[in-house]
Amino acid sequence: MPLTAGIREVEEEIEKQGIEIAFRKIAEETIGRPLKISQMCGGTDARMFADRSVIVMHSVNGENAHGDGEYVEIESVKKLLEIEKKYIDTCIAGI
Repeated sequence: MPLTAGIREVEEEIEKQGIEIAFRKIAEETIGRPLKISQMCGGTDARMFADRSVIVMHSVNGENAHGDGEYVEIESVKKLLEIEKKYIDTCIAGI
């Protein structure tokens, strides 16, 4: 998928591949609301894998990323850990 793909194209690719539907379901059940899909500016190493698979990036609650007074809310980090553990367990169970 090109790096310039829009949000709709990203959603369609996720649905087509079916790879991350389990992640989305687990995340939404864990946080109790639909996930927000968005685009962002910036650089990550994820670009190295974009032509091979759908990239799922996620964040935690906080403010001032990479700036003065940067912080994250610990409870949101714990929630992210819970989501990732459930997802990994689901993948292992499916092997």
